[in-house]
Amino acid sequence: MKKQSVVALCAAIGMGSSVLQAAYLIEVDTDGLDNGVLEFSPDFAFGGDTTSAGQSLAASTIGLSGGDSIFGGNGNSVPDTYVFSYAPDSRPDNLYFDPGTPLGDGNYASGATGGGPGRYAVYATWPTSSNVNGGLTSFRVETADESASFSVDQNDLGNEWIKVGEIDHTSGSITVTQTSAANTYVSMRAAGVLFERMSDSPGGGYTGPPGPVFFGLGASRTFGLAFARNRAAAQTNRFSILQSTNLVDWSSTDLKLISITDLDAETDLVTFRLMAPMTGADQQFLKVQMTPKMPPAAPYVAMTFDDGPHPEYTPALLDLLAERNIRATFYVVGSNARKYPHILRRMINEGHEIGNHSLNHLRLSDLSDEEVLAEMLGCHDAAVAAATLPPATMRPPYGAVNDSIRNLVLTEFGYPTILWDVDPLDWDMTVTDEEVVDTILTESDHGEIILTHDIHARTIAVMPETLDGLLANGFSFVTVTELLDLQNN
Repeated sequence: MKKQSVVALCAAIGMGSSVLQAAYLIEVDTDGLDNGVLEFSPDFAFGGDTTSAGQSLAASTIGLSGGDSIFGGNGNSVPDTYVFSYAPDSRPDNLYFDPGTPLGDGNYASGATGGGPGRYAVYATWPTSSNVNGGLTSFRVETADESASFSVDQNDLGNEWIKVGEIDHTSGSITVTQTSAANTYVSMRAAGVLFERMSDSPGGGYTGPPGPVFFGLGASRTFGLAFARNRAAAQTNRFSILQSTNLVDWSSTDLKLISITDLDAETDLVTFRLMAPMTGADQQFLKVQMTPKMPPAAPYVAMTFDDGPHPEYTPALLDLLAERNIRATFYVVGSNARKYPHILRRMINEGHEIGNHSLNHLRLSDLSDEEVLAEMLGCHDAAVAAATLPPATMRPPYGAVNDSIRNLVLTEFGYPTILWDVDPLDWDMTVTDEEVVDTILTESDHGEIILTHDIHARTIAVMPETLDGLLANGFSFVTVTELLDLQNN
């Protein structure tokens, strides 16, 4: 691509709404009847020392035939285990979705026909319940060459497809092993597993000429742009849609650059992941303009929020940030990210940044190197499973860190360790609301990082006054990595 201040790109997209897309569905009960009689699929089996399970009501998830679900099991020495096995090369697709069909939990049909090599998204579903008492349910998705793990609290979730992994397939089977955390009467539930190809070749993503790369379809459709050998362009330019045949006028839309993903190490083909909702299924052409990125107006600060996501407070905070067009950095705890992956997806979709705050919020300086890496990996994997993007930086719980930990985490994960400049003690209830706001407004200076927590109702309650006060004081807002880039340039 030529170096110019403005570069226009046109790309054609074929999206005939009459085309049906495919998937492979394994239902636990294949009779299609909610009648208490279990007729197990030949693609389903019990694992470990589990040999049976109880009958549960049918799940109402899209695509299911209405057969019964199962719960619990009788594993004694080994936690209850269910195993689903799919061989794409010998199993033709058995379920069809229109392109962009909402699958639930923010997921949409991919538009790629299964059966054969490629990258597959794997989903699981179960009926909604609030009495799964065996702890987190884990899903391990694996082929002969690769594996991915995902854990979720099944309580209060269900009747939708929850993505439990993505994996490359070349030959053989894709196996999903579902395991409870403990042997209890209701240890976990299962109704079915769904496999849908995401792309035509292992490695996933876009491998053609420069043009759009789509992440999902339907009302929450998002897209990115891929260019060969043009990482610098992604880092130094903004993008906006100039023209579209869609019914919506995108002429003034300003897209936010979310991430850069390497797709081919040899050609340095990269994808710029940009988020913009698109409605309808009749888009034919997009013309995207690339213009130089201007640095934020000084002074600027980075707002950071630790310990979430919280199911109530974090969405309320995201509403406040969206109203003010402010982007922030969220240092998430992996155990919370596993419970509320949809909130991480919303963070990413709205232009925020995710940081690693460990899996269990333990004091890293009290742990061995192996334990530190396990804490980092657990949070890393939870973020990737939820939002497809790894955290960008690391913040140690309680700020408990030393040079050895900094070097270890940087070497193993590439995370810079980030602390803070301004601490209003929003977690300390002996500090008044007024003191929290005053500390932030009076102590914040250009280029500094502000520490707060999105797990406290008080913090969310004082944010309108805090954010409006910083804006009134002339501050712009950047993410932590943006702040680091600005400081290094």
